[in-house]
Amino acid sequence: MSPTAISVAVRDEIQRFESVHPNIYAIHELIDDINILAIQQQLRDHIISIEGLCKHIINVYYINYYNYIIHKYYTKHINYY
Repeated sequence: MSPTAISVAVRDEIQRFESVHPNIYAIHELIDDINILAIQQQLRDHIISIEGLCKHIINVYYINYYNYIIHKYYTKHINYY
């Protein structure tokens, strides 16, 4: 995968995550309207889990991109012959 393709993939994932975030806030507001505290807490736990997974996906993209750049830099500057 080229650096440009990786950059585009990372950017797309960040934009997707940022576009989802307002909806997550709206869900939190709707949860506040639920009168049963146990259900409120269960829903909050699920939403927090989803948020955590989204952040993990972005971190994986960054780590893979960073590793790719480091690998490319070192292999480009090392003479194997």
